[in-house]
Amino acid sequence: MRCEYDTVLTLGLGPAEREYDARIQYRGGRWEADIDRVEIRMGDDWVAVPWVLTLIEDSAPLYDELRAHAVGRLADAREIARTDR
Repeated sequence: MRCEYDTVLTLGLGPAEREYDARIQYRGGRWEADIDRVEIRMGDDWVAVPWVLTLIEDSAPLYDELRAHAVGRLADAREIARTDR
């Protein structure tokens, strides 16, 4: 399932830490989360930042959040499908 997750990423760039509004596009499910793209907000625009993938690829808490988000989206879709019958 393709998903989009909005969050705030705190990146340590050298001695300084900075928070960015981020949008993560990924494929996910109960047991997986494969990040396709990360974008951060710069002013009014969203800018792709592919170099962030290497910084977050070992972040187990982030991947746990993405999997939980995908499972919630699947549950929502099932509920909508049931009510449309």
